Amino acid sequence: MTPRMLRLVLLASVVLAGCAARPATAPRPSTVDARPGVGSLDATGAIVNRLKARAREAQSGQRWAEAITQWEVLVLLQPEESAHLEALDAARQAAREAGAAHWRTAEAARNRRNPDAAVLAYLRVLAADPHHTGAAAALKTIEAERAGRTWLNRPPRGGYTAPATGDESSDRR
Repeated sequence: MTPRMLRLVLLASVVLAGCAARPATAPRPSTVDARPGVGSLDATGAIVNRLKARAREAQSGQRWAEAITQWEVLVLLQPEESAHLEALDAARQAAREAGAAHWRTAEAARNRRNPDAAVLAYLRVLAADPHHTGAAAALKTIEAERAGRTWLNRPPRGGYTAPATGDESSDRR
């Protein structure tokens, strides 16, 4: 090995050794006791307050599925809190009412033979109530109708070709 090559290898190993140095460890965060009244932070209270704010914001924006999820988590965290259960029931009722209103709009659009407006309304039904089977089935039917019109009524690109008969000996003459 030449001296120049030796210097390059030595320089490369020094650079690699510098990159492979042990990283500095971050100081460990101090532990916080999450019991109410103990320590400097009531962690459970902060989480509950954040979830309540998210739930109320979702309700004001009429994002019912999101609001219901937040209230369900709150009920799981604090089952003794009856206000959470009442808010959950109210959000579920509002979601059912919104879903029913969008369902009527969707059915009216479908009866007017306006599939685009019907699809939009059915999607709003599913946004309000993700488990609404009627809206999901209606969307599936509309998409099948659209697919049937656009693909099944059109001839193939290459034109018509006769199906293979399975007798390939006649092609070899």
